[in-house]
Amino acid sequence: MLFDLSRFLIKNENTIKQKKPLQNTYTLNPSNKNISLSPRQAECLFYLLRGKTNKEIAQLLNLSPRTIEDYIDQLKFKFNCQSKN
Repeated sequence: MLFDLSRFLIKNENTIKQKKPLQNTYTLNPSNKNISLSPRQAECLFYLLRGKTNKEIAQLLNLSPRTIEDYIDQLKFKFNCQSKN
């Protein structure tokens, strides 16, 4: 599964300068280009970037909240993050 997360991970300076940003855009740090995500991890990341909580994601994917926490922990490890924010 190949997808482009570049518009989701670092805020674009153009949207910050506007009074009302239409949509935040993000880019990957060049050191993170070769990160491989499972389909479930990609789905969790998709919903996290849209502001969903663990419980909401669990309901959307028909999984337990604890399973979603595990996927998010795996994402934090792969992206070398301390928090899901």
